[in-house]
Amino acid sequence: MISPATRYSDSHLWFSHEGDEVRVGITERIAGALTLVEAVFLPQPSSRVTAGHEFVQIDSQKAVFEIPAPVDLDVVTVNEDLTADPLLVRLEPRGRGWLLTARLAPEHWAGLLDHAAYAQVVEREIGT
Repeated sequence: MISPATRYSDSHLWFSHEGDEVRVGITERIAGALTLVEAVFLPQPSSRVTAGHEFVQIDSQKAVFEIPAPVDLDVVTVNEDLTADPLLVRLEPRGRGWLLTARLAPEHWAGLLDHAAYAQVVEREIGT
C-alpha cells in the first residue's frame, strides 16, 4: 500500500517523509526501464541541489538516465550501498535501492504530486 506520506515528481521520483527529512528514490516506472545498472552517481552529502538541475545519474547498459531535481533539496545522506551494488536501484527501488535523504521546504513538499496525480502522469505517458 502507498502511504499518504509519499509524494512523487513527474520525473519519476518518490519522496517519503521520515521525520524532518524525506527519503528519495526512483519509481517502478524508471526501474522497469533499466537493464543492467553499472553505476549510480549521487550528489555529495551536505550539498544543496537546485530544482531543474541534474542530481542523479544512473548508467545502465540500455541508457544513461539523468534525473533533474524537481525541487530544491538539501542532501543529508546518500545510499552508499549503491556504490557496491548499483543494481539495487532497479531491483528494490522502494527498498534497499533508495537514493538519498534530504530536507526540503514545506512549500516544495506541497508542490509534489500525490499518488493519484502521479498515476495520471504515468497514464498519459503510456498513452503517447
